[in-house]
Amino acid sequence: HLRELIEDVEQLVEVFDSIAGESFVHVRLECLRDNGCVFWHQDTVPLRLVATYRGPCTEYVPPNKSEETLQNRKDNSPHSVSLTHHDVALFK
Repeated sequence: HLRELIEDVEQLVEVFDSIAGESFVHVRLECLRDNGCVFWHQDTVPLRLVATYRGPCTEYVPPNKSEETLQNRKDNSPHSVSLTHHDVALFK
């Protein structure tokens, strides 16, 4: 399964690079047992690609609900949407 993971990450890096047009792409693989974030926040990077293979999946709120969610800064939101395993999301 390791070779499949490596190939998938390589493909995601190529896709991200073609969209972002960067000469360097930072890749981080993490094993999380919880949601990884204490509260809702706005990223400080211009572009982020996220994929989840196992465990809790990434949650986000639609852009039209982001301001309300950021003001509440709670760990949950009635507007949250969850990705599923192997989904790929690009956040700006």
